[in-house]
Amino acid sequence: SRFMTFFFNWWLCILSILVSLVSIAIITILLFFINNRTISTLPLNIALNTYISFFATISKASMVFAVAESISQLKWLWFRKPRTLHDIEIFDDASRGPMGALRLVFKMQARRLAAVGGLVTVLSVVMEPFTQQVVAYRQREVVVGRANVGRALAYDAGLSLDTRKCFRISIKLQS
Repeated sequence: SRFMTFFFNWWLCILSILVSLVSIAIITILLFFINNRTISTLPLNIALNTYISFFATISKASMVFAVAESISQLKWLWFRKPRTLHDIEIFDDASRGPMGALRLVFKMQARRLAAVGGLVTVLSVVMEPFTQQVVAYRQREVVVGRANVGRALAYDAGLSLDTRKCFRISIKLQS
């Protein structure tokens, strides 16, 4: 059947898109549940930024894989009509990285689906730094009790110790 042929040819791209979407969903759910909670509640004693970076990297890699495969397929659709050989180089470079994808965006002038794929590839470069900025740590004052801190009133080179010149003060600690 036609559906089975489509699925057989595109199953890896479909899987990578699903992995990308699931990774983004995990980041969203993690941020929803961790919002306004203490940082120490995360499992495995791993920082929140580490979880976000991990899932953002998985999302980006699987998304860029699917886009590169799609650009490669769009290359052959582009050549249904007579085109220059220079176009094949532009499509090949676009499926290999952001610089080639940027060339494809300018070549297609944002009129074709291939230009959208090139734009996604170019914008994927800035995905990880922006996902790192999602987390904001607010500082709050929390009273944890009272503590005693010693304070020296005079410095002695160790020749004598006069305990009358040292005393304890009590301060309230906040974090």
